[in-house]
Amino acid sequence: MYSKTLDDPAQIKQIDSEDMLGKVSLLGPHLKLSFDEALKNDVPYKDIDSILFFGLGGSGITGDVINNYLLPISKVPVAVAKANYLPKYVGKKTLCIGLSYSGNTSETVACFKEAVKKQAKTIAITSGGKIEELAKQNGSVLVKLPGDYPPRSALGLLTGAALGCLYKTGLFNTIAEDIAKTVSFLENQKTKYEPTSPVQENPAKKIAAELTDTIPLIYGSESVGFTTANRWKAQINENAKVMAFYNFFPELAHNEIMADCKNKSCIVYLKNPDEKAEQLITNSVALKLMKAKNNKIIEIAAEGDTELEKMFSLIMLGDFISVYMAIVKGVDPTPVGKITRLKEELKKKAKPGPEKIDVASSSF
Repeated sequence: MYSKTLDDPAQIKQIDSEDMLGKVSLLGPHLKLSFDEALKNDVPYKDIDSILFFGLGGSGITGDVINNYLLPISKVPVAVAKANYLPKYVGKKTLCIGLSYSGNTSETVACFKEAVKKQAKTIAITSGGKIEELAKQNGSVLVKLPGDYPPRSALGLLTGAALGCLYKTGLFNTIAEDIAKTVSFLENQKTKYEPTSPVQENPAKKIAAELTDTIPLIYGSESVGFTTANRWKAQINENAKVMAFYNFFPELAHNEIMADCKNKSCIVYLKNPDEKAEQLITNSVALKLMKAKNNKIIEIAAEGDTELEKMFSLIMLGDFISVYMAIVKGVDPTPVGKITRLKEELKKKAKPGPEKIDVASSSF
């Protein structure tokens, strides 16, 4: 039904006028580019007792991705903050990594200032803005990224830069090898999803067609599945302009399993085949019970050898799916009008003060 649109280069170009498809295909090259750029920096921080990422939206999910990647290998606690303040424990031995592609996300700016006040070890990853200014003023490590991308399509840039800085601390010696493997893996994977691959051979186009006119419920398990389910949900919201929700096992087996959403829902289960056997059994039984109350369940297994490859295999597929869903609807995936209008309204309502933050310029 949708093959004609999804396999027509002229229609795709007309609908995707700002080439979001081209941007999501850059995940692998962006990882390598920013990782290599970060390695040029001196990261003089030693005696680190904890690592904290802070950021929101398309930038903030970078912290979730890296947190899950580091979970099995880190000897120090790793956390992600998504607010306008830092946890109380942050101090001189905390490595604080501020993630704001625009450099003007108000919450991230506030957290960066607080990290400086607490004399934490600070790293700024941004394309410019206030975060860049603060980093330069306070002698923080700064990785400046290329600009002109929507923040949600800069995940590779942000992740590569953050991992490059972490590698330079000497805490994680396997990062360089894992990055190289992931970049190579993604370059091979993307050929299956690109517009030149026809619907019958393209998993991203097929799933996009299946999800059209549904409310996607994206489920994963903790670590790999949880973070990627969140990413899928956000990309479907912003690119396809479609309502979507996410949750994770085992938590959803204690509550959401009871919900009846059979009218328009479609469950997408992002599976990590290497999870513990008992968790896979729980997930399988729960999904069977839920199938009776839902129209459809699509199961997608993560691919790759490392945690990083597995996460990015699902992220890349979800990114392509979200754009193809927009194309099927005839909606340009790039503009985010309501988010822009929200910032404009907040700017009007912002009260002048001694340290006013430019809310309107904040694009995460």
